[in-house]
Amino acid sequence: MHKYATRILGILLLIFHLQNADAQGNKLSIVGSAPKNMTICGLTDTARVTVLNISSSTISSVTVTLSMPTGMRYVPGSLSGTGVSESNITNLNRPVFSAPTLGIGKNFTFRYRVRANCDMIPVVSGPSNPSISIRVDYSGNFDAALSLPFTSAIPSLGYGTITNQTFTGNVGDKFVRRVTFTNFGKGPLLNLRLVRVKGKDLTLKSEGSFSHRYNGDSVITTLNKTDIQKVGNKDTFLDQNESISISDTFTIIGCTFLSTSYDLAWGCDGKFCQVVKNTATTAISTASPNLQVVISSSIQPVYNNTTVSKFTMRIANIGQMKANK
Repeated sequence: MHKYATRILGILLLIFHLQNADAQGNKLSIVGSAPKNMTICGLTDTARVTVLNISSSTISSVTVTLSMPTGMRYVPGSLSGTGVSESNITNLNRPVFSAPTLGIGKNFTFRYRVRANCDMIPVVSGPSNPSISIRVDYSGNFDAALSLPFTSAIPSLGYGTITNQTFTGNVGDKFVRRVTFTNFGKGPLLNLRLVRVKGKDLTLKSEGSFSHRYNGDSVITTLNKTDIQKVGNKDTFLDQNESISISDTFTIIGCTFLSTSYDLAWGCDGKFCQVVKNTATTAISTASPNLQVVISSSIQPVYNNTTVSKFTMRIANIGQMKANK
């Protein structure tokens, strides 16, 4: 009987140990504010943490670990607070800070900046707002809390208009397509990219002051904050409902490969958050020239070296298109 009782006691002690191995010390009060103005691939923002010693003893060997939602990153060098410093920021999604010793009733506060990339879009689009997990380790134990919940505004880039999106002409004709795109989302944009891929029977020359890169049948236009300053309210962001237009001059040089595809994209950290596609078409006109030739003559009845018979040729285009060459 004693043998079985010992085993049961051992099992109960093991269960108790497992249940309390991760228990908090309840010696600290932790309050974390949330970033209010952070946007996806746009605005960074500041958050704050305050830690108060509510125990009856001094708290030492203090470190603070922030576990952020997917897609959120600590901005290196942005930490500010007396006695608080960066300890390990190898993983910017989970930075670790060193903090000062806390006497009875004492506290420390620090501020830090955060940013968000594309991976955070599913998080802030979910059924509940995310929070930052705050864990404060100290000699012998730890305490933890969550920041206030927050959200993040998301840009939404789209096409406004494309002039001459369907154009009909003949070989040699030139025409201009003007693409206007707009940020329809609440989050501001810092940069974007427009790629046009044309058929080989078209030539394309992009106009305007933006930076264009030509690569085979592709033309790539990348816009940064310097370019964005030229439109809207002249700040460095493409804000909600602000638009940018880019004009391209096309020349028809053949009859077969005449389509053009458009890819409009934005993102950060080497990844696109959104790619919006569109197409434009060019067709060869079914109309054609129709030349009519009328010849009139005045033939002399006697031919010699000094007598000339006169001929007149009149050519008229009675078709629907002009005749070249």
